[in-house]
Order: sequence, then C-alpha cells, then structure tokens
Amino acid sequence: MNPLSILAWVVIFFIVLAFIAYSQGKRRGEAFQKFARQRGLSYAKKGDVNAVSAFSEYHLFAANTEKTVSNMISGEPGSVSVSLFDYRFRTAASRSASGKSQTVAMGKSRRLTFPAFELYPQGTFHTMLSIPGKQDINFQHQKGFSERYILRSDDEGAVRSIFTDQVLSFFERHRGLTVIAQGDTLVYYRDGKLIKPGTLNSFLSDLLEIFRLFEK
Repeated sequence: MNPLSILAWVVIFFIVLAFIAYSQGKRRGEAFQKFARQRGLSYAKKGDVNAVSAFSEYHLFAANTEKTVSNMISGEPGSVSVSLFDYRFRTAASRSASGKSQTVAMGKSRRLTFPAFELYPQGTFHTMLSIPGKQDINFQHQKGFSERYILRSDDEGAVRSIFTDQVLSFFERHRGLTVIAQGDTLVYYRDGKLIKPGTLNSFLSDLLEIFRLFEK
C-alpha cells in the first residue's frame, strides 16, 4: 500500500470518528432536552462556566482549568434552584490532552446556609491530598460512612451539626459521591462519570433528597 493510500485511510478513519462523536453528542443533547421538557425545566446546549466560579478553589473547578459547560438543565422544583450539566475541563498542565468530562449537579437553597465542606469517596485522588486547616471528620457511631468517605472542613462543629444520622445513612447507602458545599450552594457528582440520559431522573432526585435531608 503506497503512502497516499495510507494517508487516505487515516483521514477517513478520523472523519468516521468525528461523525460518531457528533452523532452521539447530538443524541445526548436531544435526550437532555427531552428530559427537561418533561420535567418543566429549561435546557441550553451551552451553559455558563461562571456557574461553578464560586468553587474555583477546588481541583475540579480550579481557576487554571479550561472549562466548558454543555447540556445544561435548570429550574426550580420546590425550594431548590437546580442545574444539571455536562462539564468538560482540561488543566493548564495537560493542554495537549483531550480533557475529561463528567456530569455535575448543582443546587441553591433558599432555606439553607452550609458551612464549607467537601466529601470524597475513600481512595480517590482528592483523599490523598493534605489540606491545611481541613481535618477528616469521622463519626464513631457510623463507621460505615467513615470507612467509605473522607469529610473535610475547617469548621468541624458546624459540619457535625448538619451531618445527622439520616444524612450519614444516605451517603453510606449511596457510595461514590463527591459533594462540595458552601453558603447556599451544593454541588455533587460521581468523579469522572458522564451519566447516561436514562439516569437523569435519579440524578436529580438524589440532589433534591440531599437538600431535603439537610433541611431537617
């Protein structure tokens, strides 16, 4: 096979890959839009990256990260203003990489003011970092929770007061969640996971359930 034939096949290969990616993205967007319409929520193909600006001190949303937000679903079911979106990011140290994508849920409450805290599954990259002033908060009577999660804050007393037994039990049952909260806003996601459109309802329900438990 001559070099021109090889080049032609390479070009065709990448065209096919691009078409597949475009088709998958289009179907995903349509599924998100359909879900939003069924739930009486709004949909935008492109979202505002400033939605996560309040959390720029955290690794996922760091200020030196290139960010894009897409397939944003938003609305206000009940007392919580919610946003669900696909979040793509690439750090300055890895500009040549394709970046990473995952789905993020964010809620703002009119009834709650959270002490700043971060909750990560045990064994993730975040749990290996030492953060000055932020201690891992354990609960001796809920060892299952403490074995599965790292909970950090610089205000241990305030965090302990809102992590009731019901809250601890919820996270013990729902493994692998990452939660960051401060002020009236809470963000949660599964690290590195783009959720399937068919699970959007449970993804939103979990967000609303977390707020409901913290309101008690």
